[in-house]
Amino acid sequence: PRRLRRPAAALASQNRQRPPPLVTSPPLLVSEFPFAVREPLYRRHLGTEGCDWLSVAGTVTSLLGQPYVNLDNLAVEVSGNRVSAVAFVGEALQFGPAGFEVRLGAAPRRGQFAVRLLGRMGEAVSDYLFLNTEDSCDRNVVFVEFVQNRDY
Repeated sequence: PRRLRRPAAALASQNRQRPPPLVTSPPLLVSEFPFAVREPLYRRHLGTEGCDWLSVAGTVTSLLGQPYVNLDNLAVEVSGNRVSAVAFVGEALQFGPAGFEVRLGAAPRRGQFAVRLLGRMGEAVSDYLFLNTEDSCDRNVVFVEFVQNRDY
């Protein structure tokens, strides 16, 4: 007996009906800037300081999903709660070749901060991400990922 084959259109339709793959990264926030930002993740600080630490840390990812190593003096600005600080991308290698970290204090505490990525001339290349820190040793590092979404 001859086997029946499904037409290509039916196969394409069947493929579209499959459930989407599991998402392992936080959602990407929409941005008109060259870099968008993912929802932050909260982690425990793994350094010798342990709980005596509070920071915003993260990485920058290129259009190809790799660390953004064409750093061009990209920097991350963090402000709020009597803090105004800038860290250059690529200085915190514990978070990868495009890692950054801004220390906010010597103990976890509740606070509100604004974080954004700055370009080589100090111009904003991402929207602000407004985040809250917590007073928990298990959540004393707020991890932020900036993702390139168009040419820069």
